[in-house]
Amino acid sequence: VSIPWLNHEGALVSVKYRFVATHTYTDTQKRSRTENKTSRGQSAGHVFGWQALKGPGTVDTLVICEGEMNALSLWQVGHDRIDVLSSGTESTMQHLPPHVADLAARYAHVIMWADRGSVADSAAGEIESASMRSPKLPGFDKGADANDLLKMGMLGTTLEGMLQRLTIGDLTKYVSKILGPATWAALQAECTQRYGDLWKFEAQPRGDRWHIKRLNVSPGMISNQ
Repeated sequence: VSIPWLNHEGALVSVKYRFVATHTYTDTQKRSRTENKTSRGQSAGHVFGWQALKGPGTVDTLVICEGEMNALSLWQVGHDRIDVLSSGTESTMQHLPPHVADLAARYAHVIMWADRGSVADSAAGEIESASMRSPKLPGFDKGADANDLLKMGMLGTTLEGMLQRLTIGDLTKYVSKILGPATWAALQAECTQRYGDLWKFEAQPRGDRWHIKRLNVSPGMISNQ
């Protein structure tokens, strides 16, 4: 499988290759290599998926995930409802290029999806978005990512549940806000009543007020849909 990486101006910067099985071959330097994937070009500082973006004027939700196969999987089940970009690596996800962060700010909703919750939370904190970690399912110690869920037939219902709950009221607008105790208590109660255990806010106390740090998706709830 050949995966072309274009920059935001449409120029080809890298091609990544995913082989059906690990195999041994001779590279251009006449060296023997045993790989299940390889790449050419430079993807550092870029994200994958520009060629399929519809833009915030067409859809209101952007999902940023780690791997290209996850992005392709999300696009397959939700291409008419969401835009998707892949950071390619954890480090790029946590420190998005400025033009990607600027683009994300134009969407009504943004979800950062990573295998590790700490990475998703850190990335979400950088751009004040929602975060999600890959759900822990039997046989998936690092969490089942979007491609895993697609192969199990679960990604469609997972995404549907996320979008339904995300768009019943704009939860992301509260991220980074500082709320008084009454408003904070009301927000938690409303979130629980409408969304059950799917969406959770994380906040830090500031005197008698609360600073909303992030909005998290509970993958345990998603995995049971």
